[in-house]
Amino acid sequence: MARNRLTIDDAASIAMALPGVVEGVSYGTRAWRAGRKPLMREKERMAGVLVIGVDSLDERDFLIESDPAAFFITDHYRGYPMVLVRLDAIGRKALAALIERAWRRVATKKLQALYDA
Repeated sequence: MARNRLTIDDAASIAMALPGVVEGVSYGTRAWRAGRKPLMREKERMAGVLVIGVDSLDERDFLIESDPAAFFITDHYRGYPMVLVRLDAIGRKALAALIERAWRRVATKKLQALYDA
């Protein structure tokens, strides 16, 4: 399947379209929050890689097994429901769905209702 080469700017535009998302800095890289809760961030020392939370370790492992070109972890994230995403190896639709799921985990019910309206 042909994929567009996505960038951190593409991920930012997807996230910033969701209610309540603000951009800041974490570990010296671009990061996004929904309110005070972390949504995702650019991985330090890994160009074009995004760190994003998932629902469970099982979901993370499923993503890695289903598309190891796009999803991976380092030893640091082994015990956490987080996945690293190679933006040049994932499609825009899949990235948007992943970001929206992460946003729904941290967004308030009020923000979710605003988005769903």
